[in-house]
Amino acid sequence: MCVYTRKEKPSKKLKDMVTYVVKCYAPTWFLIKQATSLAEAPEITFKFLTHLKDVDNPRYTAIVHRNLKSNTFALLSDNFLYRLLLIN
Repeated sequence: MCVYTRKEKPSKKLKDMVTYVVKCYAPTWFLIKQATSLAEAPEITFKFLTHLKDVDNPRYTAIVHRNLKSNTFALLSDNFLYRLLLIN
């Protein structure tokens, strides 16, 4: 972000990276910091994927999807059912 603000003509790669951080990463980071329990993890993951739609770079979305496939323990059936039970 600092490099982006100091460049007179930032490259497309830098613009794409800043767009990803502003539209997807930062909002999700704040949601994670505000979360008080593991039960909020499925909802945060859903919001993250919703924010990911706003990112136009297919390279970044492919990297994120590849990592989510192997790291979304919050979406295991046990945790998902736990969240559904807490909705009431």
